[in-house]
Amino acid sequence: MNTATINGFGTTLLGISRMDEDAIATATAWLTALWLPIVPLKRYRVQFREDDRYTVLDEMPVDRGEVLRTYLFGWLVFPLPIVGPAVSQWLFDVNVPGPWWWTALWALVGLAALKGWHDLRRDPDSARDRSDATV
Repeated sequence: MNTATINGFGTTLLGISRMDEDAIATATAWLTALWLPIVPLKRYRVQFREDDRYTVLDEMPVDRGEVLRTYLFGWLVFPLPIVGPAVSQWLFDVNVPGPWWWTALWALVGLAALKGWHDLRRDPDSARDRSDATV
């Protein structure tokens, strides 16, 4: 399975599990739009290489718990800073301090945070680092 995204649109691996000593982990291939997870496609057992590429070892059933966690974080937790000020202003007639562009700036900061979360969720090195941590 080849994955590729352009400006957050495409397919990518998310929900990468902790890697073992051979850099083998499980990951779900997702269809994404603006770095938001849209549809889980398949779950794979993959081996990551040093050049940030991977080899698919076998296909697995999609993990419903991982899909739910990805949806919750991708659609609720991280977009909240993007739409929070605008929604609160619209629903509750709360005045956000500053001019209208302050809300737009806040939305851009939230979008950057969402992209950072997306990169972290798909970064095999961060998953490898978590597997090395002692509990």
